[in-house]
Amino acid sequence: MKQAPLALPVCPYCGQHFKYKEVMKNRGQEDIQCPKCKQKFKVMLESTFSILIAVMVMIILLVNVCLYIFIPNINFLYMAGVLLVGIISIVVMIPLVIRYVKPENAKYSTRTTRQKK
Repeated sequence: MKQAPLALPVCPYCGQHFKYKEVMKNRGQEDIQCPKCKQKFKVMLESTFSILIAVMVMIILLVNVCLYIFIPNINFLYMAGVLLVGIISIVVMIPLVIRYVKPENAKYSTRTTRQKK
């Protein structure tokens, strides 16, 4: 089941839609169980996440450079505010790039596993 690039995830088994709060609550977990069909699946980050971060960083830098060029005596706090708004917008968009996939389709997980010595 192919999803839109920026959309909340759905269960790969039954198609159950998850709400924003549920995705935010479960974003650090590796395995999730669907409340409807009780199947377990993996949590993955969409490949567009890195593109999303790169675009947001470029926009933040561009806005800060434009502010500095057009308003040379701008207060540092305004530029820091632009940076803070950009970071908050990236964090808010995280649930939109999380995907739930069947374990056999998982290429990697969002959580790094520690190697045992």
